[in-house]
Amino acid sequence: MLEPPSRLTDARLLVALSVVLLAVHAQALLGGFVFDDVILLRDSPLMHDLALALRTCLGDFFGQAQGQPEGGYVRPIPHVLNALTFVVSGGSPLAFRVSNLAFHIVNVALVLRLTRHLGGDDTTSRLAAVIFALHPVQVEAVDFISARTDLLATAFALLSLEAVLRRQARPLIAVVYLVLAVGSKESALVVPGLAVIGLWALRTPFGAVRRRVVGLFVVVGLVVCARLVFSPPATPRLFFQSDDLLTAVPTLLGQAVSRVVFPAPGRVFYDDLPVSEFGPLTLLGVVVLGALAVALALAVRLARRGPVLIGGLLAAASVLPVLHLVPLPVLAADRFLYLPMFGVALSLAAASLAFEARAPRATRLVLVTLGVVFVLSTYTRSKDWASEEALWSTELNAAPNNAKAALNLGIAYVEGGRLDEGKAAMLHAWTVNPGDVRVLRNLVSLAELEGRSLGRSLPAAFVEAARQRPPEVETLRAQVGELRASGFGWLAVVIERWPEADGQLP
Repeated sequence: MLEPPSRLTDARLLVALSVVLLAVHAQALLGGFVFDDVILLRDSPLMHDLALALRTCLGDFFGQAQGQPEGGYVRPIPHVLNALTFVVSGGSPLAFRVSNLAFHIVNVALVLRLTRHLGGDDTTSRLAAVIFALHPVQVEAVDFISARTDLLATAFALLSLEAVLRRQARPLIAVVYLVLAVGSKESALVVPGLAVIGLWALRTPFGAVRRRVVGLFVVVGLVVCARLVFSPPATPRLFFQSDDLLTAVPTLLGQAVSRVVFPAPGRVFYDDLPVSEFGPLTLLGVVVLGALAVALALAVRLARRGPVLIGGLLAAASVLPVLHLVPLPVLAADRFLYLPMFGVALSLAAASLAFEARAPRATRLVLVTLGVVFVLSTYTRSKDWASEEALWSTELNAAPNNAKAALNLGIAYVEGGRLDEGKAAMLHAWTVNPGDVRVLRNLVSLAELEGRSLGRSLPAAFVEAARQRPPEVETLRAQVGELRASGFGWLAVVIERWPEADGQLP
């Protein structure tokens, strides 16, 4: 029996995209464990024993890893999958990276199907799938092994949406998929809202909407109640005060929009983002919110619900969990945009085809150019996730005063046997952030590894940095005893006498 032409074309598109994705992510596929992968996967005893992983799957996802504080995140699906992958592959990073890419390809196929349920024609759906597959902002979610939480949550979220939006709705199946999505990452709690937007776009009668989504909202209510009862206290605000929320939220939204619109090289840390100050990103966020509000009002008044608006609403709703309305331990990350990119891809695809109807040649030229830019940017960024040295070198080049990046680069150099370069990177981290106990401990370990003292380089670096940023010295006052025990009596004396000693070395 012959397949319908539409299905054949879809299959060929997915095969072609799979080949392109394999090519642009090839160098990362051959890489090792990086960043959080080391603690959560490589060095975690929970990953070495599948039975132990099953017993601990409802524990704190980060807190159970060695040396990690509790975050109140329960993610049994990736926890068990990580252990299964580790045991079956013998701890091979390749198995994790290949499976991450496979999850991404599955999500591309789901985007292709789901955009049709939302009223998109074949061309719109295929272009949306291409954008979702190749946009450079997706690199972190695909090539950062620990970001498979986003890949899994998105897959189950899209499956849940499809079960709700299809003509013959399957509310119970949608509930099961939502449970799996939330069990992968908490950001999937937005699925009921996405379902309401999708059903509104399809002009579904209110009674049918209620029947289709009531189970989803029950799941969300139960999860929220369970978190309030059983989880540790909420993460305190680390990046801005509550009074700055009205500025921080549009700034973070503007930052997310800028990452989508301008596919510049990504960052791992965005801690230096001035979220408390009104700036260009804040203005961009306000403009986007205003445009969505106006478009929604016009759509309601004119009874028009096009895919450009629907995609924008889906993206805006999907990004809500990462705008720090509830405090998060990370200010911003490209992987946070993985699920929102579904709505972005739909909106961009529909807008592009609307322009093509008026200026076909120009639009096609722009699309081809963007495609080339996306592929090259994705390839370039993907290389950074191949190794710790590549990742943190790129991060430090982008943000020279990022102490965390400098320390991580130093650790990577030391583990690779490049002790002198590791020491230089760690001293740079110390200069940028004097008093950082983690930096100090790594320097002590390096000195022991080298079998010699650190000489006068660390004292000089500390004094110079402390003169520029005296308040940072306070962070070490509670560590004086530990410093003496570690052989850093000179530093303990400087801290005890500061500022009266004005940094005079004993």
